Amino acid sequence: MHKYILYIATFIILANYLFWSQINKLVGVNCFDKLQATFIMLLCLFVFLNFRKIWISFFLFSLSLNNLFDEMFFNPLVFGLNEILFAIFITIITVVRYAVQEHPRRND
Repeated sequence: MHKYILYIATFIILANYLFWSQINKLVGVNCFDKLQATFIMLLCLFVFLNFRKIWISFFLFSLSLNNLFDEMFFNPLVFGLNEILFAIFITIITVVRYAVQEHPRRND
């Protein structure tokens, strides 16, 4: 099932590089960076879904999600509050989730 993520990512990146000027005219907005961010997020999602127990896969997926949100909703040229909040959120979730996973509680 996860292989379809790679098919979608391949379609997005091929369409982006081959038809980016037509896509921009059709949509009326510069979509090149947004589609690049979507492609990167899909690749990181594939890695995360296949390697959930490795903490770096969650970390990469979270960073790619931050990149996608930054391209879609925020100003990607400015370091802003969204990057700070994502960094705090990613750090907390990573530490809590994978520290508990690495050191399970003892049943005394």
